[in-house]
Amino acid sequence: MLAKDLQKAFPKSSGLSGANLWRMRAFYLAYHSSGILAPLVREIGWSHNIIIFEKCKDPNERLFYIHQTKRYGWTKNVLIHQIENQSFQKTVLSQQNFDQHLPEEIKAQAVLAVKDEYIFSERRGVD
Repeated sequence: MLAKDLQKAFPKSSGLSGANLWRMRAFYLAYHSSGILAPLVREIGWSHNIIIFEKCKDPNERLFYIHQTKRYGWTKNVLIHQIENQSFQKTVLSQQNFDQHLPEEIKAQAVLAVKDEYIFSERRGVD
């Protein structure tokens, strides 16, 4: 009913469907308490944000794609391609050579440590 009321009150506005209102609510709940992501989402378009929000569940992955979209001016199609190509995972995993040098039982821990360091350096560059 809210969507219908809003459409009636603002007949020249678009994007006020029931589905979009639920999407806006979910978007707000996901980002409102994030001191890093909340300000960054304002720097790229709504459709880019929705693509990242719906396709990436990890906050670090979202941060990566927001930064990359802003930095390189990716179109929606390029962004979708980059996400489907797992650019975040490839970037994080390409920063190490653990397969050649570490025992199997600690590789996963080492990958997480590098991932955390990568995100830390990206955050530091934003501040």
